[in-house]
Amino acid sequence: MGAITARLIGGRTFRRKAAGYEARVRREVARVVIKYTFAVERDSKLAAPVDTGFLRANIRSDVRRAVTDLVALVISGAEYSSFVEFGTARMDAKPFLFPAVEANRRAFYEDLKAAVRGARR
Repeated sequence: MGAITARLIGGRTFRRKAAGYEARVRREVARVVIKYTFAVERDSKLAAPVDTGFLRANIRSDVRRAVTDLVALVISGAEYSSFVEFGTARMDAKPFLFPAVEANRRAFYEDLKAAVRGARR
């Protein structure tokens, strides 16, 4: 069989535009990740049960890796956070973090889709 050779005309232009597209998508997705990280933080603080206020005061966001890795965290720093979220044998659960994630999930995905579509322009 004979060899098949293909040549992409305008390959440099394509690679340059593709690289620009990737940068725009990453920038827009990072913006959405940061926006919803703070939304989940806000909503989890509003939903957190308050006795002394320590649990609510120790919910925070970490968006340092949002731009580079597209990763952000909402952290509940109180040592007893998991007991409140999931309950114990002697205490009913009072979820505050997972409901906040769920409340923002649909809008987060819609904004992600819009960000990717918008980056095409």
